[in-house]
Amino acid sequence: MSDASPFTALGLPEHLARAALKCGFTEPTPIQTLAVPPALERKHILGCAQTGTGKTAAFVWPMLVELENSERSNSPRALILAPTRELAVQITQMIYQLQGDSPLHVTLIVGGLDRDAQSSDLKFGTDVVVATPGRLVEHVLAGRVDLSHVRFAVLDEADRMLELGFYTDTRRLMRATGPGAQVLFFSATLAPQIEEWAQNLLKDPVLVEASTAGEMATLIREESHRARPTVKPYLLKHLLQKRPAGSTLVFVNRRARAEQLQIFLAGAGISCAAIHGTKSQRDRMRTLKNFRDGQFNVLIATDVAARGLDIPAVATVYNFEQSSDVVEYVHRCGRTARMGRDGLVTNLVSDEEVPLIREACEMTGRAYVETKVEDFDVDASFERLPEPNVAQPRKSKGAKGKQRFQSPKERAKSQARKTRKASPVKAGETKLKTRRSKAAPKRRPKK
Repeated sequence: MSDASPFTALGLPEHLARAALKCGFTEPTPIQTLAVPPALERKHILGCAQTGTGKTAAFVWPMLVELENSERSNSPRALILAPTRELAVQITQMIYQLQGDSPLHVTLIVGGLDRDAQSSDLKFGTDVVVATPGRLVEHVLAGRVDLSHVRFAVLDEADRMLELGFYTDTRRLMRATGPGAQVLFFSATLAPQIEEWAQNLLKDPVLVEASTAGEMATLIREESHRARPTVKPYLLKHLLQKRPAGSTLVFVNRRARAEQLQIFLAGAGISCAAIHGTKSQRDRMRTLKNFRDGQFNVLIATDVAARGLDIPAVATVYNFEQSSDVVEYVHRCGRTARMGRDGLVTNLVSDEEVPLIREACEMTGRAYVETKVEDFDVDASFERLPEPNVAQPRKSKGAKGKQRFQSPKERAKSQARKTRKASPVKAGETKLKTRRSKAAPKRRPKK
């Protein structure tokens, strides 16, 4: 490879430039062109970029160069914090793809995975920790990991962290890093709270803006269809069956709706799966892998996964229910038209959702235009879909404020236990004596 390579021109070593080509990168994206050179000079970065712009590689490359030039230690030398498990998993995979021949060890620390296995991995020693804040704080407080040797730290999707309530945990983790650590701070928006947070973390940062909060990829085609809530599932089924098969994301607002649509579409012969917060981490990771591998074409997701999904070849995004947050709407649409590909966004809009979609279009600089599906009658009468039996949260014993989810089978057993306790003793039956009544007779009252 010659020195004229666009990736070596950024300042990357030859072996990292070769690894980039193997991963499918042909030339640097705008965020990579703006962020990588100053990051290689160990400057702090404040970056504003949407998903699908190559942002992950923009901070992974400088991290790999920094670690190659620093002395190895049993403690982690780099820390990457992400708001969701899915995003943390995908960052880990990207590091292994881009590192080339670099013998780096990466440890993934997220909730939903075996805590003991994570402890063993940290004890063995690691170069990079990719984590969600909550689980990593547990390991830090337990003394299982020392962050004082961290020289390179990244906060990815900081605005999402703020929304999810990770500000305190993230602040604690960043304070635990080494005093001279280089910090790269990325966010999809630069709201006042985000800028204030960045000012407290960064020292003379370089501002890198590859997009604004309301910007959407120019390769995205957008269409909107008006339909009543009861008609939407049938319209969605019709569009999925009519259009060519390809990777498709369907976004909804509730996990119950995700399960409902999965059952309905699967009954119509459409290969699909659902992903939402109630599912275990292993189930979500398995579902995402199967979707990437093409085992099914349609993935139904709630907003909990909207920013964590990194699937390059998504052809169509359906907004089955409209998000009340314009930024979330942009992130949903950003799942398609990634890395220079074309994409289609289809909005299914009820009368109540028209103000939401109009506001989103106004913020993104697009005109709201409704179109009719010629071979589908939206005014016809359709049967309302039955509500699915989805696990409901309940408080767990011994942990105030924390909740866990019960499956339908667990709820049935719990209800049976309550029924047995509440049922009175019938005539002719006797209660079983307790162990205490056998061991110690009743005491006679004192005279």
